[in-house]
Amino acid sequence: MDKRNRKQWKCQTIESTDWNSQENAKVWRKDLADTINATNEQLGIAVHWEHRFFKEQGIDREPTA
Repeated sequence: MDKRNRKQWKCQTIESTDWNSQENAKVWRKDLADTINATNEQLGIAVHWEHRFFKEQGIDREPTA
């Protein structure tokens, strides 16, 4: 109860899936990059997508949008 005698409810989030996990995000980014790269290769497009962050690649700069 609060100061004005009203019931107060506490929210609790219970994760029912693992969609918010960082590991799944990495797997999905890699799968997407692999799919894009395979499609680009089939179409003869010489552009390679990289799924890793700059820091993971050893690149020291800020990403741009």
